[in-house]
Amino acid sequence: MKISLYSKKVLIKADCRELLPNFLRFVKGVVDCEDIPLNISRENYQDTMLIAKLKNIISKRVLKMLVEESEKDEASYIEWYNEFQFFLKEGLASEADYQDALLPLIRYNANYTDKFVNIEDYVKKMIPGQETIYFILAPSRELALSSPYMEPFKNTKVPVLVVNMHVDEMVKLKK
Repeated sequence: MKISLYSKKVLIKADCRELLPNFLRFVKGVVDCEDIPLNISRENYQDTMLIAKLKNIISKRVLKMLVEESEKDEASYIEWYNEFQFFLKEGLASEADYQDALLPLIRYNANYTDKFVNIEDYVKKMIPGQETIYFILAPSRELALSSPYMEPFKNTKVPVLVVNMHVDEMVKLKK
């Protein structure tokens, strides 16, 4: 992660890892915050509440930008997502505070379509009375659909997510 923290165009810290949660470690950029006083001790700046506040603001802004990009150009987003999905899923599994912001970004394969779907699409496809999210872990969609574990779902309208990373199993969604 290469995030530089500036105050009024004066460098406070070149590699400020504290400004983003670990799952956003792929983000690079510059933050110029005029709220940080220039006379702050560079060694002790992390003791201020301002850094925690900045972390929350910057993280939500980055995630909001990603959601906007996913809505604007789905094909381009899927290409990006294929490369960076592990980071987003890691955040979904480990950072409950960011779950609402991360959930619209996560995409899965499913048994009812060849396209990637998000959780919202899956929930819309659920049959009446279904309260469980069904999923199968497999290296590819083709292997998952040919798995013997999919037999009970064949010739039914029950949607099943195809997950391909073990981190997906650790995700616990809030109701």
